[in-house]
Amino acid sequence: MTDRYQEILLNEIKDLPDEYLPNLIRMVHVFKVSVTHKPALDSIKQGWQEALNDETEPLENLWQDSSNAD
Repeated sequence: MTDRYQEILLNEIKDLPDEYLPNLIRMVHVFKVSVTHKPALDSIKQGWQEALNDETEPLENLWQDSSNAD
């Protein structure tokens, strides 16, 4: 983030009462997620291409990786 945008955002935020900050944080998070994640259709197309090209992992490997995340 450029210093200019950061300064503008901080100036807007500092004028808000503290009671509104949790909602603002949630709004910023939802916005960030909505603009940075691939659209569902693109994700499905990519997954389909990976499956057609046999770029897959055995299911037990996927579960093993998620259990190591803890």
